[in-house]
Formats: sequence, C-alpha cells, structure tokens
Amino acid sequence: MTNKKTCATDQIDTKEILSLVEMAVGQFASAAASFVDVAAIFEAIAAAAPSGSLMSRLANLGIGLCEQRECDFIEQQITYEAHVERFDDTLQQSTEASNG
Repeated sequence: MTNKKTCATDQIDTKEILSLVEMAVGQFASAAASFVDVAAIFEAIAAAAPSGSLMSRLANLGIGLCEQRECDFIEQQITYEAHVERFDDTLQQSTEASNG
C-alpha cells in the first residue's frame, strides 16, 4: 500500500480563489438588494393596513427583518471586499517578487 501525500498548496489556485471571493461580494450585494425589494412589499402592506391591526404589525415585523438582513449582507459584502483587496494585493506582490 502506497501512502502518497500531496501538498495542499500545490492544488490551490489563488486566482481562482480570488475570483470566487469576488463572486461572493456580488452575491452579498444582490442579497442585500433583494431584501430592500421585499421590504417595499411589506411597506405597501403596512400602508394599506389599519394601524395596529395584525396585518400592520406583521408587515412591520417583515420590514424590520428585511432591514436587518439587508444590513447583515452589506456587512458581509464589506468584509469580503476587504478580503478581495488584501488577497489581490498579496497576489500582486507575490507576482512582482517572482518576476524580479
């Protein structure tokens, strides 16, 4: 039985990882925008519902939830954008160092 070990770093394509993280940034932005759109539906329901009614209270809960999720996804987007910037800088420095 042969025990063949491969180095994990040999299998990592840093440009591919950077591309995937950049894609995640776009996904987080899209998710945040979707919650803005859903909040608009809840706002319309709240505006049409009698004040204090169950429908109004549920619509207001929906608005609050959408606003919180929008903030959550924007925070994730900012975090991942920072990762992209850091990874890109590191990749460029590594490329420059190997080129000489």
